Amino acid sequence: TISGKQVKISTDELRNWLTINEQKEISLNQDEVTAYLTKLNEEYNTKNNPTQFSSTRRGNVAVPVGIYSWSIDIPAEVKALSAQILEGQNFSRVPLVESDVPNVQTNIGNTYVEVDLQNQYMWYYKDGKVNFETDIVSGKPSTPTPPGINYVTSKSTDQVLRGLNDDGSKYASPVRYWMPIDKTGVGIHDSDWQYAYGGDLWLYRGSHGCINTPPAKMDELYPMLEVGTPVLVF
Repeated sequence: TISGKQVKISTDELRNWLTINEQKEISLNQDEVTAYLTKLNEEYNTKNNPTQFSSTRRGNVAVPVGIYSWSIDIPAEVKALSAQILEGQNFSRVPLVESDVPNVQTNIGNTYVEVDLQNQYMWYYKDGKVNFETDIVSGKPSTPTPPGINYVTSKSTDQVLRGLNDDGSKYASPVRYWMPIDKTGVGIHDSDWQYAYGGDLWLYRGSHGCINTPPAKMDELYPMLEVGTPVLVF
């Protein structure tokens, strides 16, 4: 099971892997298993490939690579898969993966944040059900919110966000709630300077890349959102 799909190793494939020595001992050709897993990794890993996602309003979309990514740990999986095959029983397994993300899974599961930049809207799904939703204001055209599959890397309160405006001047924006989602300084936070949310406000009142959220809505979202939750931005 990989990225929510069932991948069956065919009988012919297994037969090609099997070897028998003079003592009639059965083993697997490790080069063949490695080649198979390498091909599987090329097709499914999310460090290089976008993720297909069933969005709330736009149907199936391809979400670009972000920091919530993984690839198959080929040496470890070759060993584990070979051992399981040689037990001679039917099985289903999820491949061992490697990632910079703690406890990463080969699919995002049913608890995640969805940020639809086209619709300027955000949802939080918990166990497959909408727990929270709101209009947002994303990054303006000169500093757009980068799309990708990321995750809530940390949570903190009473922060001052600092950076540079388009003209080179510095800004300092106090926020009550701060949840960064990538390594570039983009995050989800309240924004009491915005008088409205949604629509085309991002075109002329957009952020420096962050996801501006109504303060009252951040009062709701901050306590319920856990560190490590995937955030899909597209």
